[in-house]
Amino acid sequence: MLEKQEMMRMFRKYAIFAGLVVGMVSILLTVTILSRSSWQQGIALSLQDTLNARYSDVYAVEDGLVIPSPFSTSAAVYNLTAKKAGSSALLHQYGIIVRIPTIAGPAPAVFLYSDDAGVVFVGYALHYGKAKSVFENAVGLKIIQYWQKQVYTILKSAGVEVKHE
Repeated sequence: MLEKQEMMRMFRKYAIFAGLVVGMVSILLTVTILSRSSWQQGIALSLQDTLNARYSDVYAVEDGLVIPSPFSTSAAVYNLTAKKAGSSALLHQYGIIVRIPTIAGPAPAVFLYSDDAGVVFVGYALHYGKAKSVFENAVGLKIIQYWQKQVYTILKSAGVEVKHE
């Protein structure tokens, strides 16, 4: 009789613990799913600001592409369109923002892909003087070249037909 009571007490403790764990996980999943769209909008806005700083309102960031690969945790690809009729913006252009590791911490690097020019490094999605200069000094040309090559892989995994590498 005592063993049954002891087992029921332990079962209740484990059931309460399991219920708390399931409740916490469900809350985290709900918050993550609900905040996904605002997170993507924030990334698109950072991409738009960086492109505007370099190319003076030539591009408009459109919808994002799904990246069904491990790159999806540290990269985002967006369609770009020309803001002004007759501008030099071409068809099939994509804006890519990639979190690259540096000595100073992760840096959001922005790349531009077009069918004729390939992948071009635009800059960092940072708008603060000190942080921007630290990352510009911490990231060497070889690292940027490495990530330019990786952007082709990211684009291919997002379903983009890459013209040349």
